[in-house]
Amino acid sequence: MLEIKSNTTSDYDHRKAWLRTMEQLQMRLALLKKEDRLLPRLYFYKGLSYRDLSQLFGLEERTVARRIKQITDRLMSDKYITVLRHKSQFSEIELEVAYDRYLLGLSYRKISDRHNLGGRPALGIIRKLDGWLRKKLKD
Repeated sequence: MLEIKSNTTSDYDHRKAWLRTMEQLQMRLALLKKEDRLLPRLYFYKGLSYRDLSQLFGLEERTVARRIKQITDRLMSDKYITVLRHKSQFSEIELEVAYDRYLLGLSYRKISDRHNLGGRPALGIIRKLDGWLRKKLKD
């Protein structure tokens, strides 16, 4: 009898944690720009399957699954949130690079192209952000 209660409690705690995670994910989806929000929004809110999304976007089903997982993992990471909480410490371009790097997972080359930066300046900003985050998240 005791084992059943602990399983019930465990199931309840698991559901509660899952709901908290989904609420947090829902709030963080709002951080994405409109064009970056479409795929996860269709999956989480409209209930479209990977197959439906792959047909809609002309992508492989596994590509859709991977993108949704990656963006979900990045949204649930504290990196971009930590930068946002201290946004007064960063320039506009540094905040844009943080978005591209920590939410979209772009390489420094893509970031430099996207913002018309040279490779070295983009890499310098990323290194500055990474170093700052290492210190901040260690505390």
